[in-house]
Amino acid sequence: MTTPFGARIFYVLTVLALLAALPACEKPLIAAAGESVTVGGINFQVQEYSVRYLELSGEGNTYEYPRPVLVIPVSIKNSGEGDFVYNPTYNAQQMTEAATPLLYPDPGAEVDLATAQKAPINGVFLQKGVMKEQITERRTLKAGESINDVFLFEVPDAASTNLIFSLPPAMHRGELPVIFRMAFKPTKPQGPPVHEIGEAVTIGNVEFTVSAAETTFVKINDTAQGEGFSTEPVFKISYTITNNSSEALRYDPGHRELAGRRGAALFASNGAFSRVRFPATSSAQGQVERAASVDAGTSVKDFVMFEPPGKEVEAVMLELPAAVFEGNGLIRVNIPYQHKTPDKPKEMQKKAEN
Repeated sequence: MTTPFGARIFYVLTVLALLAALPACEKPLIAAAGESVTVGGINFQVQEYSVRYLELSGEGNTYEYPRPVLVIPVSIKNSGEGDFVYNPTYNAQQMTEAATPLLYPDPGAEVDLATAQKAPINGVFLQKGVMKEQITERRTLKAGESINDVFLFEVPDAASTNLIFSLPPAMHRGELPVIFRMAFKPTKPQGPPVHEIGEAVTIGNVEFTVSAAETTFVKINDTAQGEGFSTEPVFKISYTITNNSSEALRYDPGHRELAGRRGAALFASNGAFSRVRFPATSSAQGQVERAASVDAGTSVKDFVMFEPPGKEVEAVMLELPAAVFEGNGLIRVNIPYQHKTPDKPKEMQKKAEN
């Protein structure tokens, strides 16, 4: 499954390979999620899970994943005396009990997990983008050092109210998986944040604020006809970008681009609205036409134009890729909307009278 600007989630094949050459009397350590457990000098604590829609950045693009995932964070600390090499499993193409974390329904406290039939829940491998909480490179942990990693799985069905989350011997110095029992309750997936008009949105060292939205006739400059107004009203969304860093940044809105990289978009519950672009000989007064440098400590004001929404629309959502000012992710701003037909500017009325 994909979205127009999304990416595919790959589910990882699980192979329940038996851990060989272990004494029959050996039993894995079992704890409850949230408890602190140490095995082979490595301390683990499974944090509270979340169910999320992922929106990731990579290679200058933003990728939206249309299916939610279960995110399980784990803190990992080297409590032993020597170094420990942590090998992340984020890109594992196959999951085994010995090498990768597993998740499966809990068969019950009375059942021997070593011999129980397991129905693993698929792990998730991301096709594109990087999840900032996920460790993607090998790390050497000195004694006393700790890291946090996250593990992704398909969202369990509603019947799976109790789960087993196992961490493999490859993640510690022991011989058996470490078992955590987790209570699971279906929850509404968390989505990306949505901001309001007038709210300052901080991305890195940059602030983005939508200051106004209105249906209006905009002033234009035409190389052949001079100054004038748009022949039809447009829905104009004005915003300010403030550079709070110590260096200049590049702002490239791409107002005229028809294809290629993603630009500003406007949505309502009943669909999307087209961006307004004037002919090559015309430009909207006050709109940033091409890439510009925004010096440290300064701001740039700009606006984007769309076809006006219909009478039935009460709110719209502006989406702007932070890549326009060298940031990551998408900015979403909820804008209340009330349909109106603006009066024509006096200059247009006079021209019509003549």
